[in-house]
Amino acid sequence: MTEASPYRWVVFGAASAVQLARLPASITFGLLLPGITASLALSPSQQGLLGGAVAGANALLAVPAAWLFSRWNLRGLFGASTAASVLLTVLQGLAPSFLSLLAARLLAGLAFVGMTSSRTLLVRQWFPVHEVVFANGVQIGLIGLVEALSLAVTPGLLTGLGGWRNVYFLFAGILLLVLLPGLVIVREGPDCTAQRGGIAPGASLLRVLWGRKVVWLLVLAQLGIPAAWGAYATFWPGFVGGRFSVPLELAGPLFALTSLGSVPVAIGFGWVCSRRPWARRPLLVGCALVFTVGSVMMLMSGNVALLAAGCLFQGIGWGFSPLLTSIPYEMPDLEPRELVVATSLLRSASSGGALLGPVVTGALIQGSGDPALALGCVGLLALLAGLAALPAPVAPAFGSRITPAAGHGVHREASS
Repeated sequence: MTEASPYRWVVFGAASAVQLARLPASITFGLLLPGITASLALSPSQQGLLGGAVAGANALLAVPAAWLFSRWNLRGLFGASTAASVLLTVLQGLAPSFLSLLAARLLAGLAFVGMTSSRTLLVRQWFPVHEVVFANGVQIGLIGLVEALSLAVTPGLLTGLGGWRNVYFLFAGILLLVLLPGLVIVREGPDCTAQRGGIAPGASLLRVLWGRKVVWLLVLAQLGIPAAWGAYATFWPGFVGGRFSVPLELAGPLFALTSLGSVPVAIGFGWVCSRRPWARRPLLVGCALVFTVGSVMMLMSGNVALLAAGCLFQGIGWGFSPLLTSIPYEMPDLEPRELVVATSLLRSASSGGALLGPVVTGALIQGSGDPALALGCVGLLALLAGLAALPAPVAPAFGSRITPAAGHGVHREASS
């Protein structure tokens, strides 16, 4: 058993910083869209296509792209995918037309797959299995902070920098500055040689996925909360404005609580489950229930305290994410390439849910004429997250690490 190196947190920090630095260009698109629309004369349908391009590319291409990327050298994949993200952010700022901007955003989604695939392999190589859930919790907590900060400062950046194109150039510069030290710091872990084995070159991607039934259960569980949150992110500010006369200036900061609320729980739940694996089942079920309750509270009245509590409950519900996404790391006999594919499939499910929720909600609103009914129905999809409790926890005993089995891939030293 190899003892965990303290350097693992340095590598994790550098890789996470790169992923966080690419968030502003994605999360702030809605704030930049009015300026983009004025510059490029976009129709509503074109706006929708641009808004869903990054998530759509991730949903459709994450699994086959990750299967391909998993053959690459890890440091090469990390550097190439991040450099591509820098270039594509610049190209978004330079885009002279709808089609060029759409192509840049689609390719940015593909580059993101490479970044997340490299991080998956880094975590597997550097961390004991029982620490993965905590590492993922820290990452997701930081994502919540960066999302909230990006949404808060971008309106000021638009004014100060003189338009949306310069904002994209600034985001590209920040990502480049973070990448340069990352290229020096990030390196393969002590178990990298053992983990390069993987499955046979001729193995079928579909056969691998079909043989892992638990992964498909996790995919279903992963869909619910992103679908519900995506629906609320799209329609809830307008709903509370029309139904309860809550101005956008207040609805925006209130909804930001769904990101801020996720920060302490993602880190806290990850820390707890890294030491008490049995806690994962009740926490997963609790997250599904709390998110659903919060969704209902956000539809009941215009009382600011009630709305703030509902938004915070949605944020707390996002604590499910590090608990669910860590399960593939703990599955016995999962090869490195299979792990990359499994985690990419979960990201596809999350992106697919984020697209599905608004589409279904819009159709329900059009059919029923009642936004509260539509949002309430889609909000119930959050209960699907509780399905992830069925295969959890599967973590090995504390302190165990991934070790090579003779002549065949990687295995776990112990199971709980």
